Amino acid sequence: MLLSRRGWWLFLTPVAICSTTFHAILYQLDSATTRAWAAALRFALAAGGLVLGCLLKGIPLASRRRTNR
Repeated sequence: MLLSRRGWWLFLTPVAICSTTFHAILYQLDSATTRAWAAALRFALAAGGLVLGCLLKGIPLASRRRTNR
């Protein structure tokens, strides 16, 4: 095996991001939706993916009030 398990994740994550972005832009060109709506939808999907990843790993989403001052 040339890459470790972590190495594969480090390779596949940017590949997945770039390929999904390419397809989103490609399909946006033929679509009747506005650019703003398409961008909002992509950001909402990305936020959902981050929340799902945090929930699967057990990372808390809440932060302390002192942290954000």
